[in-house]
Amino acid sequence: METEAACKKSLIKIVKLLFYNPLERGVILNELNIKSNSLSKYFDIIRRAGFYIIRQKNKYSIQVHQGSLILQEYEKSLIAYAMCLMYNGLSLRKLENFEKILNKIMLLSDKESSSTIFERFKLYKKLLLSNEYSQKINLIEKYIKEKTLIYVATSKEEVRLLCPVSIDWDKIKLCVNFIDKQTLKTYCIPIEKIAKIAKTDQKPIEQNTNETIFELYGKLSKSYVLKENERIIDSFRNKLVIANHSKDKEALFRRLLKYDTFCKVILPREDVKKFTKLIDISIENLDKLKDNISDFIKV
Repeated sequence: METEAACKKSLIKIVKLLFYNPLERGVILNELNIKSNSLSKYFDIIRRAGFYIIRQKNKYSIQVHQGSLILQEYEKSLIAYAMCLMYNGLSLRKLENFEKILNKIMLLSDKESSSTIFERFKLYKKLLLSNEYSQKINLIEKYIKEKTLIYVATSKEEVRLLCPVSIDWDKIKLCVNFIDKQTLKTYCIPIEKIAKIAKTDQKPIEQNTNETIFELYGKLSKSYVLKENERIIDSFRNKLVIANHSKDKEALFRRLLKYDTFCKVILPREDVKKFTKLIDISIENLDKLKDNISDFIKV
């Protein structure tokens, strides 16, 4: 079994060897003196670092090109929304710096994604010009921080007593995630459908269990098989809300981390913070790996 130092050296050597330089698998294995299954693991790490493994006529190469950044629908919306905020609130000099970052994103993303981002940017810019829309967002963000129970009235004239958890994107719509603290039922309501919100004097009911509540999205929500100590709280067309009362939180978080952007921990707050910290550490480690690989490519 290779040591950590040996693994890093092999990774760097693979990148230098294959960067826009197609080679057959057998040649790569001989050059590195490693087994075939080890090469597959290295390829997986390199992909996660943001590079593309290209296979053509039984030869492999590593490339970075337009289209290598695959964006999900909510990520396109998030970028477009960030563009609106930066456009409205920054000086021209700072805006130029933001445009440089944006150009890098556009360079790596495919043309369809780039076009979608700019179309949504135009849409969100119109919405943000509305004072009522902006005030509603600011008020909900305040209630999220205060963990306040509020009355939520929708355009369907339904009124519920809920606790706001987060503001997120559901494809192209900016939505608020609420939870009913008594039934643990969750609601994802688009902001434009929230007709009115009113603060109450009631304090949120704290969870008395050791349960971690998380959401699964997309195809994973349909194919997921419940594990031991898990139960379904709520299910939607593209979302599944699950409660897990396993004592080994670290093992649970490591498993959820593998689900990437298709999973999100929503309760309790302590678990949200721990899971977010774990994500940050993982991203930081990948960034370090990517920087090391990029530095050695320049050598």
